[in-house]
Amino acid sequence: MNEEEVIVQAKTDPEAFGRLYDAYYQPIFGFLYKRTGNAEVAKDLASETFFQALKNIRRYECRGKPFKSWLFAIAAAQAGTYFR
Repeated sequence: MNEEEVIVQAKTDPEAFGRLYDAYYQPIFGFLYKRTGNAEVAKDLASETFFQALKNIRRYECRGKPFKSWLFAIAAAQAGTYFR
């Protein structure tokens, strides 16, 4: 199953979203850790990133950009909120 199929399935099946979580947790955590320098804060922000992604997955549309880009945009927003 390719990523686009998993994304479509994840819109109605939270278990399918778990596959996306497993695939992207480490890169998202690493990105947030580099931004914050704190593992606990990075874990919290990564959790919030995936919560927001799960909450909004139905609105996600594959428009030629990788799903990973969408996740990193959410993560960057979470980091921005943290530093405000």
